[in-house]
Amino acid sequence: MRRFAALGATVMLVLCATLAEPTASLSRLADTTEYQVKAAFIYNFVKFVQWPADAFLEKAGASISLCILGRDELGDALEGLNGKSAQGRIFSVRRIDRPGEADRCQVLYLCRSERERMRAILKGIKAGVLTIGDMKSFASAGGIINFILTQKKVSFEINVEAAEKAGLKISSQLLKLAKIVKEGDGREER
Repeated sequence: MRRFAALGATVMLVLCATLAEPTASLSRLADTTEYQVKAAFIYNFVKFVQWPADAFLEKAGASISLCILGRDELGDALEGLNGKSAQGRIFSVRRIDRPGEADRCQVLYLCRSERERMRAILKGIKAGVLTIGDMKSFASAGGIINFILTQKKVSFEINVEAAEKAGLKISSQLLKLAKIVKEGDGREER
């Protein structure tokens, strides 16, 4: 976690510049890992999403609950976001064991270890949860944001229909940077 904090400032500076283009080249981020770059992207995604008013059980200033379901290296890197702030709210990062626990989350990162159950998990997620994945067909299966890695460049795709079903509004600035995917596209990104 300390390693993420030390690199956090560098990653954020690069990401601010990088968000002007739809991909981040890992070769430009010499001391950071792919997973730290993706964690920084997730931090920035939150800044461009508007949740329905009832998505936060508590009043203004309540934390943004970022839940991690499963195990993988990106899930580990996301723990470094705990305590950071976005949209006037502090990130509260926690691991969950069952999909039903995601009802109390604003952001759910679904780890690659859950690939076999991905479609069933996504169908059971309530409205108001931003789902993020890093695996083939995540967005076309109903996930909202999915990372793709092509030629050592991190980029992402967004399923706008899934975001609308979840009651989330994604900024046009973020949509301009994404590949737009529709549910059922069945594309294999990697």
